[in-house]
Amino acid sequence: MVASIGEIADALRSAAGNQAKTHGVLATYFADPVDVRHVPAGPTDGPMPKQLLVAVAHAETEATTRALPDAASESEVLVDGDAIHVRGRTRGTLADGTDVDFATSVVFHVADGTIVGIRSESLPGSAEAMGKVFAEGKFELPADLIARLTPGSRQLRYT
Repeated sequence: MVASIGEIADALRSAAGNQAKTHGVLATYFADPVDVRHVPAGPTDGPMPKQLLVAVAHAETEATTRALPDAASESEVLVDGDAIHVRGRTRGTLADGTDVDFATSVVFHVADGTIVGIRSESLPGSAEAMGKVFAEGKFELPADLIARLTPGSRQLRYT
């Protein structure tokens, strides 16, 4: 779907606080492929097919829901030129009683009415908390993504 950057930002605002709805909005506007970048760089950085990116987002949502059934999320959506900056925060309690609180900072780059790039920044303390949530929620990368990883490398294989 092609939309203005304002329309995409408004759709993200309307889904704020609901990870599944947010990922649904994003799936609607993703280009194919989307250039994915993490700070610091990660093994899945590079062009990612839309279908695979949607599968990863779904797996993240499912793991978070399993790990934090009481999760409360909030986000702020800002437009800056051709980018939409989403700052989020999620809080909840793991099954063992551990309180979890993590923040996210993601920039979505928009061109021709679609999201063509993502820059996800790991914030201090948040990567560890998200790791606990993903471990507790039994997050697994989709097999298609694992197959694209070059053994021993931090880069995707593009063949």
